[in-house]
Amino acid sequence: MSDGRRGIFDFDPTKTGALSAWDTRIEMDSTQVRLVRDLVNLVGPRIGLDPIPCHGLWLQAVRRWQTVHNAPAASIRRLSPKERAAAASEIKDYFIEVTTEILRSPTQRRALKDAIDDAFKMYMKSYNRLDQ
Repeated sequence: MSDGRRGIFDFDPTKTGALSAWDTRIEMDSTQVRLVRDLVNLVGPRIGLDPIPCHGLWLQAVRRWQTVHNAPAASIRRLSPKERAAAASEIKDYFIEVTTEILRSPTQRRALKDAIDDAFKMYMKSYNRLDQ
């Protein structure tokens, strides 16, 4: 980490500036919209990324999931808790991919992945209890 503070990553500003547009092809239900907002508020400050680019990255991750599965993200709610957890894990992995693409230093990738994994644990605890 370039400035010695834990959780602050060095992102390429030209790449983060392109993240402010909402992708209208993303289909999420109200719970998923709230989840993304919560993840932005949790992850963004932890990794030193402003809310708008962080939101854009989460939307890119959701869009990748939709493309791979040829289904809207809103369809996830009809899955079993175990399947929802798997879908969420995939989206988290896509978020890590798109976020590491804009890091200036590849040496920060592991710390970034750890920060995202912590956010995923919050998701599992708050949104997708496997015992439901």
